[in-house]
Amino acid sequence: PSILDSGGCDDNPRRCPGRESYSYRDGRDGLRAMIAVLMYHSIVPEVSDRFGVSRASFQAQLDAIAAVTGEGSGDTRVMITFDDGLISHYDMVVPELSTRRISGLFFVSPGLIGTPGFLGWEHLRDLAAMGMTIGSHTVTHVNLALITEEQAFDEMFESRVTLEDRLGIAIRDLALPGGFAPRRVRRQAAMAGYSRVFTSQPQLWNGHSMC
Repeated sequence: PSILDSGGCDDNPRRCPGRESYSYRDGRDGLRAMIAVLMYHSIVPEVSDRFGVSRASFQAQLDAIAAVTGEGSGDTRVMITFDDGLISHYDMVVPELSTRRISGLFFVSPGLIGTPGFLGWEHLRDLAAMGMTIGSHTVTHVNLALITEEQAFDEMFESRVTLEDRLGIAIRDLALPGGFAPRRVRRQAAMAGYSRVFTSQPQLWNGHSMC
């Protein structure tokens, strides 16, 4: 179904923003199954723009996802991710996910937490308590391809350590600001303690580490 296709966001509920598509081997029958990783930024009250999806469109997309995967089924064919740690994620996204018993992966930058328009530490603790996953988006949301290797490592490492210290949970997922970085950055991410690196580049996953 088209709900699993990567693509841009619009008001068509049969399409969702694409991040990456992965394949994994189902141990029951040895077949390859597809995992669609969907990326959202802001959810806005009415009008969708380049980085936003209207609340009505978001609701329709979640309904389509729930119809494909089953509400609360734990189905891993679709991962839903949210970049930047915006306050709208708490005000608009979480109620919609909770209603449908769907979990989400929220990527945040410690340097932005608690600043106007962004989630605070208490919001993040609430998300973790609800069963949502928290991931890193570097400390300052910098494009890692535009800074030195040492600076890039520090951005990734310090972000993970800060989130773990303040939230008391393990942080193993990293989303790259800008959606892309050289392969050296992905190698550094593994050294910085991450198990998975998310980009905005469509690709297939072979089931091994994403770093």
